[in-house]
Amino acid sequence: MILGTTFDSPEKQDALLSTMLEYRVGGVIMSPVPGCSLDVVERLKQWEIPVVLIARELPFGEQFDYVGIDNVEGGRLATEHLIQQGHRRIALLGGFDDSSVWRDRKKGYCQALEQAGIETDESLFIQALTTRQGGKGSDETSAATS
Repeated sequence: MILGTTFDSPEKQDALLSTMLEYRVGGVIMSPVPGCSLDVVERLKQWEIPVVLIARELPFGEQFDYVGIDNVEGGRLATEHLIQQGHRRIALLGGFDDSSVWRDRKKGYCQALEQAGIETDESLFIQALTTRQGGKGSDETSAATS
């Protein structure tokens, strides 16, 4: 078994996949980095080994099996909870448009707002790294939620 961490770096993902190819792995379980290229997909398909994606899907359609959570439902439920607590200006923080997780959570968030009759304010979509530092945001981020 080869285990590696990419820290969401496409370069590290490429290096890790190259190492796996050198060691002739029998399959790959991976959480693709945001913005994963079509070249990586083609490369994995050429290996003709099982590939299972976890946590994140690829933006190129149904290429490989996927195991993960329903991020649309999670985004919707979290937003509904905040609405039920009386909040009306709810920020969506963490992630980027090139991540399936962000896009799906954003979809659920928007569904909950629409169902509650709350207009979507795109200034409350705050893209940031999904790290503690990214979650700290700026002073504007803190003021944007209530």
